[in-house]
Formats: sequence, C-alpha cells, structure tokens
Amino acid sequence: MTDEQHDDRDRFRRFVAAHEWLVRAVLSRSEGNASDVEELCSDVFVLAYERFEELSPLNAAQQRVWLARTARFLMANHGRRATTRRRTAKRLRALPALDEVESAEDTVVSHDADLVGRALASLDAGHRQVLVLRALGHDGPSIGRMLGVTAATARKRLMMARAAFAAAYEQLNTVDGTATISEAREGRVS
Repeated sequence: MTDEQHDDRDRFRRFVAAHEWLVRAVLSRSEGNASDVEELCSDVFVLAYERFEELSPLNAAQQRVWLARTARFLMANHGRRATTRRRTAKRLRALPALDEVESAEDTVVSHDADLVGRALASLDAGHRQVLVLRALGHDGPSIGRMLGVTAATARKRLMMARAAFAAAYEQLNTVDGTATISEAREGRVS
C-alpha cells in the first residue's frame, strides 16, 4: 500500500470516528432494531467511502448534512422494503395451498417420459448437446462460450434444436396416438 492510500484510509477512519455518532442518532430515532441500525449505518459509510473525494473537501457541517440526509434516505428505503415484504407475506399466507401445480409441459413429460427420451435420442448430436446445455440452465451466451461460437449462433442452434425436437416428438406422438405438444399447450390433453 502506498503512503497516499494509507493517508486516505486514515482520513476516512477519522471521518467515520467524527460522524458515526450522528448517523447512529439519526437512524436510531426511527429504527428501533439495533441490528438494522448497525446495517444501515454501515451502508451510509459505504456510500460515503464511495464519494469520499467529494465529501472530504466539504466542511464538517456540510459533511454532517450529507450523512444525515443519506441516512434518512436509506432508512426510508429500508422501511419501504419492509412494508413490501410484510404485504407480500400476508398475500402469500392468504393464498390457498396447492398440492400440485402442473403446466402443459409437465403434462406432456409426465404423459410419456419414454417418448421424450426417444425423441431426444432421434436428434443429431449437435441438437442434443445444445438442448441438454439449455436444460442444465445455460443461456445463449453461456452455450456459445462452451461450444466456441458466438451467442447469436448458439441461440440460432438452440432454436433449430427445439424445432427439431418438437417435430420428432410430434412424429412419435402421431405414431403412438398420444397428445402432441401443440395440443398440450392448448390444454387439450385428456
């Protein structure tokens, strides 16, 4: 660490020591929870550290005004987030519990998992590879990096693989007499 960086750290430590009482007082006025006060106080000084070059030339009174205003803004945001969390939790508790939620895709897969495997096996290796990577949670850019191609090329390959899979699946469905993907999406699965 250079002498200049060391001096900056010392100046910021002195800044915190001089103003921490004010920030805690502002936060404690409205926030009764000590751990929330501690967290919000830390957040205020993180912002102050990020803007320390702007704050250090100000006199002590101007620094206190900035710190108090920032503490109030953060406290208001904290209160709004807490209110939103309480409202959301209340709404979720009011919802009826569902034992099982099944989408059209779940219906198709649960209808005949073997059929899905056979449709996947009928694809060429490139299509299977892209579909498996997508099923594992990778997005277009990630698949592109793994395959050594651009994200646009990976997305195009994924689109083509999905179309090939849908065609293979529907072809196998018509042979077996079961529901097609389009019928499942429209809710016509018995």
